[in-house]
Order: sequence, then C-alpha cells, then structure tokens
Amino acid sequence: MDSAEYQRTQDALVLIAGIARDLDLDEFLARIDRAETLGPITDPTLYRDASGKLSFVRDLARSLKPFVAEVRRQTGGE
Repeated sequence: MDSAEYQRTQDALVLIAGIARDLDLDEFLARIDRAETLGPITDPTLYRDASGKLSFVRDLARSLKPFVAEVRRQTGGE
C-alpha cells in the first residue's frame, strides 16, 4: 500500500464513520421486522419480490451495529 492508497483508505473510513454515526439502525431493523411480519399478508407479491433484498439489507444493518457503536463511543456520541 502506497501513501496515496493509505490516504484514500483513511479518508473513506472517516467518511463512512461520519455517515454511519447518524444511522438509527434499531428503528430501521424494527421496520424490516414489521415488513417481514406484515408483508406476506398485506402485499404478498411485493413481499415475495423484495424479500431477498430485504434480507440482504437486514443482515448488513445488523453487522453494522457494532461499528456504529464503536464510532459513537470514540466520538462521544453514545
């Protein structure tokens, strides 16, 4: 890794941390839970079409929670 790539990586991490810090992942995951509960009843076709992407996004949000907690801890935003 050269100095330019190092700087790009550092800049990207700081940018990602700034974006992630303000995400309300608990409420986001709660809405996904509601969609997974009600979707098959209220709009089965839409639910079927979106369920794969919904699972992917849910898993991403869950995996991001520890990162967000660490960013908040380090920036005093717990």
